[in-house]
Amino acid sequence: METRTYNVYTFQEASDKLKEKILEKYRQSKYEHGFVYASEYIDSLNAFVKSTGIQLRDYCLGSGASYTGIQWSYESYNWDFDVDSISGLKLRTWLLNNWVCNWEKGKYYHSNSTNSKGLYRWRRSKIQKTIECPFTGCCYDHDLIQPILDFIKKPNNHTTLRCIIDECFDNFITAYNEDEECQYSDDAIIETIYMNEYMFKENGEID
Repeated sequence: METRTYNVYTFQEASDKLKEKILEKYRQSKYEHGFVYASEYIDSLNAFVKSTGIQLRDYCLGSGASYTGIQWSYESYNWDFDVDSISGLKLRTWLLNNWVCNWEKGKYYHSNSTNSKGLYRWRRSKIQKTIECPFTGCCYDHDLIQPILDFIKKPNNHTTLRCIIDECFDNFITAYNEDEECQYSDDAIIETIYMNEYMFKENGEID
């Protein structure tokens, strides 16, 4: 039996050349395993189209996709109007009555009283409403609905429902791409390395 010894380094101890190897190899392993939060994003997307009645025809997301986009239609849903036919206050009212009302919950707040453990009692208001990640509980829900909420705050006669839905999906894709890009950035990789206290061989692989 032959015994061999080799040196291992923390990221701080590594030379600049070794650091480049470490980042390159670690980033490649990230690509191979895929975007960490991809499934959560897709869960939000599927829940959004289910809530709105939109038909999701096809989608491709992320840096590995041949193209990035979301194809949708509404033919399968029994809407009593065309998506290009209403705008302004009429569209705002329709959104409030058909979509937003299903996403709202009573505002969550605590009373001045406490329970037996000294903790504040929390309850939801029956008057004040709020929207808190209504589909999955993840922040990606808001990437989809934010253009709708923005339109409700400031409706106009130039924006149709089709425009808003397209903007919802564009906003979602942008958030997905930025989040994925962040995952593969040097800063994110180095933070993970420090957090896990990894040691590295001279070829840049984790020991």
